[in-house]
Parts: sequence; structure tokens; C-alpha cells
Amino acid sequence: MKKINKQLKNSFLKKKLIQICRFFGYEIIDQNSFEVPSLNKKLGENLSIMGKKSINIPLGEVKITRKVKSLSVYLRTCSKVNLWNQNKKRIFECSKSEYSIRSLFSTLKSLSYAKKSLENVNLEL
Repeated sequence: MKKINKQLKNSFLKKKLIQICRFFGYEIIDQNSFEVPSLNKKLGENLSIMGKKSINIPLGEVKITRKVKSLSVYLRTCSKVNLWNQNKKRIFECSKSEYSIRSLFSTLKSLSYAKKSLENVNLEL
């Protein structure tokens, strides 16, 4: 019975400490369970809130004042020209045009993933 009361006291103190820290604009990380109790999220999850604030562990919280309305992505490649100092072998040992095609498909996959999470942003390639 004493353990239950002790846990209730700790949770009461923990709640009050979280409320005080929220008032001053700080985020607390529970190092025992690796969670952020003020946001009810684990550290492995995305702590940021889209369009409102960006939370980065070493830097802290950054409030977003200007929202992004559109994003244009440009992909420029020149697959026929080799650089003068290009002595090293490539990772896949394919032609330079193959790398351009792979980077284009990777960019398309990233944009399709971003369209799901960023519904209010106009994405263009």
C-alpha cells in the first residue's frame, strides 16, 4: 500500500513540475523511459508539430512564423560529361546516366511520401 501512495505522490509532483515547465516554455525529457511527458511522445517519434513549432533535441524549440505554401524541387544532371578528377569508382559501377535515373526515382519516392504528410503544401518537381 505504501508503494502505491509513493507512486501517486511522484506522479503528482511530476505533473506539477511538467505544468511549471510548460508555463515557462521548456520541454522535459524523462531519461528513465526516454519520453517527453509534456507532449506524450517517445524520443523516437517526431516531436515537431507541423506548421506550429519544430523541436530538435540539441537546439530546442523553434516557433514557425512563416508557413510554407509551395515547394519546387529542381534536379539537374549532366550524365554525358565526366569530371577531370573523377578517378574513383562509383558505388554500383554503372554509367553516370544510371545514377541520374536512380536519383530521379529516389526524389519521386521522397516527394510522394512528403505529399502524404504535407497536405497543405503544393509540391512540384
